[in-house]
Amino acid sequence: MKKKDIFDGMLLEMDKSMDKIHRTLAILQVILNSQPIGISRISESTGLPEHIVRYSLRVMQKDGIIEPSKSGAIVSPVFLDNRSELINRIGKMYDRFGDVKRESDMLLSSNSERRKVAEKESSRH
Repeated sequence: MKKKDIFDGMLLEMDKSMDKIHRTLAILQVILNSQPIGISRISESTGLPEHIVRYSLRVMQKDGIIEPSKSGAIVSPVFLDNRSELINRIGKMYDRFGDVKRESDMLLSSNSERRKVAEKESSRH
């Protein structure tokens, strides 16, 4: 059994969110390229299980991103008119992730600085 990592709890939700965003964008791209398209074909194209595709489609439909048709899912006109907003918001998230990366890098440098101070203190004694 794998030992629990002290960061598992903190990072698990972030990791799940990134997976969900990646999955949604992959499904959306397949729909844009092949609409109308059914669950089976989306699953084949993305490599995602059908139950995951079905769930993602329900969420996207609820949010007004896609619409059902007799032949399969299609992208909604509202999404098409506003997709630049999605791109902008993802860009902002990417920028924020860069901020998180810089902050985590600072933690590393802070740690090495603390080590240097501790080494100086121990050499004095």
